[in-house]
Amino acid sequence: MPTKNYDSKLTLISFLKKDYSVADNRSVNRYMYEMSERIPSLLQGAERTTINPLARLGGGKSFAGNLLSFWLGNGAEYGCAHNFYFNVGVRAKVKITTVYDIREFGGTPIEAWAARQWLKSDYLIAISTQTADELVARGYPRERVFTVNIGINDEFLTTPLPKKKKNSKSWNVGCISSFEKNKNILPIVETIPAYNIYMGTKPMVFRFYGPGGTEEKAIRRAAESALLLQDPPIIFGGFVPQDRMVATYDSFDAFIFPSLYEGFGMPIIEAQARGIPVVILKRAKIPNEVRKFCFEAEDEKDMVGILMGLEAGELFDAERRRAQMDYARTFTWDRCARQTVGIYRKIMAKSPYKNTYQEWKHAQECYNER
Repeated sequence: MPTKNYDSKLTLISFLKKDYSVADNRSVNRYMYEMSERIPSLLQGAERTTINPLARLGGGKSFAGNLLSFWLGNGAEYGCAHNFYFNVGVRAKVKITTVYDIREFGGTPIEAWAARQWLKSDYLIAISTQTADELVARGYPRERVFTVNIGINDEFLTTPLPKKKKNSKSWNVGCISSFEKNKNILPIVETIPAYNIYMGTKPMVFRFYGPGGTEEKAIRRAAESALLLQDPPIIFGGFVPQDRMVATYDSFDAFIFPSLYEGFGMPIIEAQARGIPVVILKRAKIPNEVRKFCFEAEDEKDMVGILMGLEAGELFDAERRRAQMDYARTFTWDRCARQTVGIYRKIMAKSPYKNTYQEWKHAQECYNER
């Protein structure tokens, strides 16, 4: 078999369809879109690049056809391949894969298989320090893991802040999240009625936005029970398209994010960039760099208690608001792209490493024997 003549070209492997809309605000898809748009303009000379858009995983024949075409075509001949979603097994000299979180290891058989493919990459880019630490704990070499935080969209930075609300009849508490079990929405909805007579100077209105999920029916039943008891209103606003996202955040007086596990936690940074106080659970696994300016509650009841303090104006002053805004606004897609290109250059300046899968496999066996 003839030896492949790899050159220094870089290929970026995206799982976005060609008709992808920026109205799709899921962080994984947005990451692939932003990196595909920004990275090529940062590369110079010999750092030639090609974008290989594959249909999203689960895209049926379109996905399989594009993947087969990619394997058989020139995309398999690049010196460095960066998989934006999972390792598709290209014949590249150096393979890099971005990892968002490690839940897939305990997911469906297909998800677990995809997670194992990450670990066959030569290098991994984790979107948070927490994800990086979790990958190392599973045996992947620390020196082959880079951390690059994802960004928030430009409109969170460029849209003028709203004027301070005057004479508002209610105090609006927002949450933007799916209704999956790990998002932990049901316990907070069940907790709200117990506090209906202690709601401070204004009635609290809890507004939940999201695309639905496995616990949606149970959450809505709990909300209906609360309304029958004449408790504070609980409103479900549905999916928020990207062009309405900033305005939705700006309608909140506070933001709650009761999720128990996040690889990053984009809504936290988005809310803080708009000057909104954020309450999370202390026991939640959320990266340190994301939870830095959050109010941390012991449990769901304490979360509501913190909201009462915020509504009374006791916990969130102008100095803290400015500090969290300045910090949150450092999480940009431009910084993410530039740091990623810096990693490419660092890796491609070295002699290519052999694939680390056997090394990882041995470490994983040791990990399982603990």
